[in-house]
Amino acid sequence: EFFNINECQPSYDSSAGGNLSDFKDNKILMTIGDYQSYEVQGNNNPQNINSLIGKIISIDEKTKEYKILSMGLRNPQGLYYDKENNIIYSTEHGPQGGDEINVNTSPDGEIKNYGWGISSYGEHYGFPDIDNSEKYKIAPLHKSHAKYGFIEPLKYFTPSIAPAQIIKTEKFIKIANKNIIYVGALGFDVEEGDLSIHQFILDADLKIEQHNIMRVNDRVRDMIYIEELNKIFLFLESSGSIGILEVDN
Repeated sequence: EFFNINECQPSYDSSAGGNLSDFKDNKILMTIGDYQSYEVQGNNNPQNINSLIGKIISIDEKTKEYKILSMGLRNPQGLYYDKENNIIYSTEHGPQGGDEINVNTSPDGEIKNYGWGISSYGEHYGFPDIDNSEKYKIAPLHKSHAKYGFIEPLKYFTPSIAPAQIIKTEKFIKIANKNIIYVGALGFDVEEGDLSIHQFILDADLKIEQHNIMRVNDRVRDMIYIEELNKIFLFLESSGSIGILEVDN
């Protein structure tokens, strides 16, 4: 047994998070979803600092001690640590719309709060055809993060693209003085940006300058960049196959 917490939730088949990444100082990063516990007044929810629900944590590999780095998360699926710049990138499944790419530029500082379930650019499922008034009372989903004291996403998607893994590399396609990230999309509608790879070219301040979509027509669950080959390997979930993204010289 490596890591265990005394905080049980009812069984759910979604919103679990569960991604892992190497961190620094012999630590690993782990994403934890909200398991549909979005009621912000409850004990186990993304806005409760005493709960691990809806958080990104670091775990010391030797002592097993953990620390909360990010909170206010719904279903953080993608996770990437930029060792050179000490920045954590993550992707987030929103509810009905409101998927996010989030950036933690100072993981050594205070806990970063990304707003769920107080702020979201999505809606509760069924909106506007289903009466969700009770849900909005306990999770209002305001259409601003900053106005309510939270960190705005680098990018949000409405409608959803179901973002999965996120990676960052400036070596695959070289553009001087730019940060480049790639996000795999699940979903089902390739015309809406699902089943694709999203490339974001960022400036030095991590603001999006360009957004390109490479349509794969398969659910891109995971990605890894192999520097020696200068290729990005894709785990394609629908077909159960491995894809290779390479530069055409």
